[in-house]
Amino acid sequence: MQYSYTIEPRADQLGGGWQLRLIQEGLEVGGGVFPVPAHDPVEGIDWWDALGEDDRAYWLTQAIEPTASEAFNAYLVASALADAEEHAKGWINSREQ
Repeated sequence: MQYSYTIEPRADQLGGGWQLRLIQEGLEVGGGVFPVPAHDPVEGIDWWDALGEDDRAYWLTQAIEPTASEAFNAYLVASALADAEEHAKGWINSREQ
């Protein structure tokens, strides 16, 4: 059997984040939504304060605007994508054994 997946961005009107589609033999057989959570500004400040200089610089390059708040949002978007990929790869690995 052939297993694959797609991950596509979701529209902001739908909450943003990512749509995972699990595919078996060319047919969608499942999936999920991996939204970007709304963040508490204090959580973002704590996250920013815990970063080293290199990590701050990296996340600023990923942000829409070079601010700590936008960097935290970029981090949350990347985390949601990583969660979707982890779920998809776990699903494929469980099928291939």
